[in-house]
Amino acid sequence: MVSLKTHVRRISFGVAALLIGFLAAGCDLASSDPAAEKVTPDQVSEFTATHKVEFIALSAQWCHVCKKVPAVLEEIQPSYPKVQFLDLDIDSDRRGQKLAIDHNASSLPTMLLLIDGELAGTQDGLYPNDHIKRFIHKSIAKKIAHPAE
Repeated sequence: MVSLKTHVRRISFGVAALLIGFLAAGCDLASSDPAAEKVTPDQVSEFTATHKVEFIALSAQWCHVCKKVPAVLEEIQPSYPKVQFLDLDIDSDRRGQKLAIDHNASSLPTMLLLIDGELAGTQDGLYPNDHIKRFIHKSIAKKIAHPAE
């Protein structure tokens, strides 16, 4: 039998890990690219109309957090009508397995943004919708600001 003290300790570690994840994600967003910051939402819309952009969530049925991914993608999709949103199970989908291996997905869910088949950004974990939208915008904006990279 697990004691109450053990449960509290587990919850504390979980909350600490979650906070570290948010802080790390925030630090990534804070280290911005001045050229990419000037890219407008209209420019992102124009770009997505002329390029193949895929937002891929790598997940698994056994992953509890991953079960929330379809609902999150459904909420975000209207903001990016030209972006293809996919939720790929790494255990049953060959493309999901290959992407997880190729991009060293070390946790689930892992979000990938591919532009014309090339990786433009990755994000580990599931974050609030606004954070995911900033991730998509920032990744596309970098590609617009630095097309040769």
